Amino acid sequence: MSRVTDIRYVGYGVEDFEAERKFYAEDWGLVEVAADEGMAWFKTHGADEHHVVRLHKSDTNHVEIIALAADSTSDVEAARASFEAALVLDRNFGETHGGLAVIAALQGRKQEASEAIERAQRLDRSGLSARYAQALLDGNAQDAQALKALATRMLKGRPGVDAMRLLERITGGVQRH
Repeated sequence: MSRVTDIRYVGYGVEDFEAERKFYAEDWGLVEVAADEGMAWFKTHGADEHHVVRLHKSDTNHVEIIALAADSTSDVEAARASFEAALVLDRNFGETHGGLAVIAALQGRKQEASEAIERAQRLDRSGLSARYAQALLDGNAQDAQALKALATRMLKGRPGVDAMRLLERITGGVQRH
């Protein structure tokens, strides 16, 4: 079984950089560990990670990146196997192809990633994992427009059709109130 073991950090684009910087330092009590022009990194006291929050001055407020951790490369391979097994259930689920694209991009298999991105986008033009995989291939995962789109859609409560199908599969159709 593959699993995400931790959220390593979250990166935000913020309009009022100084106000957000002050908020994370004074209200949340995080420690600023590094800063550059329009960027700041914060960690919690005693944390092993370099940072848990990254701020970036931007024209809009949005989530730029959510970095996740897995225990090992075998977990990544298990995730790949899960995506491939999902294709047996539904070859027309765009996010499955997008997930395979992300794994291929992370492992440097550019041709395979490009082909999976193309399939995913053909099935679901608004698919988030395909966009993220493309950002990885383009070398701008830190910008992560795909994650900005994900956060925007989630905050508006309007996930795409594929996301709703995935949610139904995960929850077994159970509705939350």
